[in-house]
Parts: sequence; C-alpha cells; structure tokens
Amino acid sequence: MAKREPLFFEEVTPGDTFTLPPTTITADMRKMHIDLYGEDWPDETLSDPLDRGVVPASLVISIVVGQMGRLNFLSMKFMKEFYLRCYHSIFVDDTINSKIKITEVRPHKDLNKDYGYVFFDQEILNQHETLCFLRKVCYLVFRKP
Repeated sequence: MAKREPLFFEEVTPGDTFTLPPTTITADMRKMHIDLYGEDWPDETLSDPLDRGVVPASLVISIVVGQMGRLNFLSMKFMKEFYLRCYHSIFVDDTINSKIKITEVRPHKDLNKDYGYVFFDQEILNQHETLCFLRKVCYLVFRKP
C-alpha cells in the first residue's frame, strides 16, 4: 500500500481489505522499545521471554499503528475502542504481516457530526502465516468535507 490521501468515512465499506507492508523485527527495534517503555513481563518471569527473543505486544502494535499512520490509511479523528487477543508469540527476526478487514461502517446518529464509526479486524501474522495477534478496533473517521 503506497502512501496516498487518507480514506474518509464514505470511502470504506464492509468487506474492504488492506494489507500493510511486511516488517522484520530486529533486536535493535526490541531494545529501543524496551529502553523507552520497559518490558511486558514482571522481573521474576522476564528471563525466559528475553532469552527466547519474544517481542512485547506493545512493540508489535506500535509498529502496525505506525504503518497505518505513515501510509495515511484513514482520516481518523480518534480511536474509540480497542481489543487485542494474542494467539502466538512474535520473536526477534520474525517478519510480521498485517491484514485489515473492514467489518462495519456505521454513521453517527447525529448526522451533523463530522465523523462516522469504522470497525475493523486486523490480523497480524508471522512469516509462516501463523496468526499471532487479532486486533479489533473502532475508529471515528471523518466524513468528506
């Protein structure tokens, strides 16, 4: 998906799908993230994920959200709801692929509002096409001016 003008509320429909560019997670990316935010695990259980190179979920989410912003995905006002389910760990040197499917588009009840609701499921898979995370999101997306 090349950078383009962001999509407005009226330009998305249920069933639309989008794929973000693959990203390989490096040890440096993990280290920089941890230096900023710390680990996801308590100190008493940290050695195992650290030794195995498990990537914190917060790093994975920051990568895919950053891609959406960098690519001008939607003309977003703000995020209303967020749900994340982890199915499989992601490790340093894994390549993640993100697939987004619009599941619902709902206008605001007050038609004078400058936004509507866009719900989507985002699958985050590793290089083996194993589902690692499922993210369900609702954004308030601006209507066309």
